[in-house]
Amino acid sequence: MYKRLICLFFILLIPALPSVAYARTNTVESGLNDCRKIFSYNCRSSAYFFGYSNYTLYSAKALPSYNLRCIKVDGVIRAVCHDNDNAYALYEKSKTYNIVRMNMNNGKCDYREFQKSDKILPYSFAACGGEVFFTINGREVSSVSRYRFDGGKLNSYTVPKGVEQLFVNANKVYVKANSGEIFRLSGSEKTKCAVLAKHTAFYNAGEGYIYSENQCLISLTDGCLSYPHSKFCVNTGDENRLENSGIQFAALGDQTASLNSDFHIFITSPDDAASSTEHEKQSSGNSGSTTASTAQKSQNAVKNSNALTFYDDSTVICENPLSVSKFKSYYNQVTNVTDANGNTVTKGKIKSGYFANTGNVSYEISVTGDVNRNGAVNSADTDLLMKYLSNKTDENAIHIKSADINRDKTIDNRDLVLIGNRY
Repeated sequence: MYKRLICLFFILLIPALPSVAYARTNTVESGLNDCRKIFSYNCRSSAYFFGYSNYTLYSAKALPSYNLRCIKVDGVIRAVCHDNDNAYALYEKSKTYNIVRMNMNNGKCDYREFQKSDKILPYSFAACGGEVFFTINGREVSSVSRYRFDGGKLNSYTVPKGVEQLFVNANKVYVKANSGEIFRLSGSEKTKCAVLAKHTAFYNAGEGYIYSENQCLISLTDGCLSYPHSKFCVNTGDENRLENSGIQFAALGDQTASLNSDFHIFITSPDDAASSTEHEKQSSGNSGSTTASTAQKSQNAVKNSNALTFYDDSTVICENPLSVSKFKSYYNQVTNVTDANGNTVTKGKIKSGYFANTGNVSYEISVTGDVNRNGAVNSADTDLLMKYLSNKTDENAIHIKSADINRDKTIDNRDLVLIGNRY
């Protein structure tokens, strides 16, 4: 009788137990908090977030399983890159440039010293397959030199108007020329494979693809373009994975990883019914308030509307100067526009520092290049940015996000050049 009562007790207790959600959403700390810049690299076997501080190279394998590796070097890191299995850093030491290669499978690190730093331009390099590609300073335009990792020079390449950026995709090396043309470098040959507007930022979007700041997906195989209208896009071979929140995004098969501004990685699968809800709950913290990240998820469901482009979780980008009416017409999820004091604006130009309201969430508007917040982009913005870069005014005098033209989260002379090309 006693045993029967115990069994009956547990049978009655089962309905009262909390239901278990079978969502595979996972949140991990990335370990990338100290990075000056963070990038993503996607291939068919893994997906990484990687970056660097002054002296340390970091790489976090986000998918299929999380693993963080880092290495401190005895010089100042100038640039980093990644291939399918290794993270690399180019660092300066005693007037020479050096490379460290960190194997992501076993943690082994290899070091090589290269030629004197006055010949290498440190803003961009690429490495994979036991080879290193440097941007080399020339009398008129920059070029590319290819070396074995052990230091022996192999050959050089010239590209129209010089080198803008070297990068790796699917263990192949590419160069974007200042003309906008993209070439694949292999052996002694260079093969033109795509064209992108000059001085347009882009990132790795899966094997054979890059994704531009203008939300354009470019095939490195045939140069074809498509426009997913999302902040991030990664092609996984079967389909495009899209994301509108976070500061970096990666995907592998049916898994996605979003790196948020608090440096946590949210790993989800599209077939997880509870994953979106769980992500939103964790983003909002304990306050229960609706966050920008939550609202961005809801924006994905808005039909017949152009997707807002995000600078970060709280700021949307207006790429070109628009009137208030055109802005609201183009982004019809925007219910109204207000100025910095909360006053509704119905006419005139969209200005940096205005706010776009979408229901119960407000996003600050950054008009690209509108540094002085007057709704136009002209020489006055260039002059003000020059004063800021020469320490003649502080960041309160400018709209800092509008001055970040290439959206690398750093305001420097490259932004000054890019803003001059916009008028």
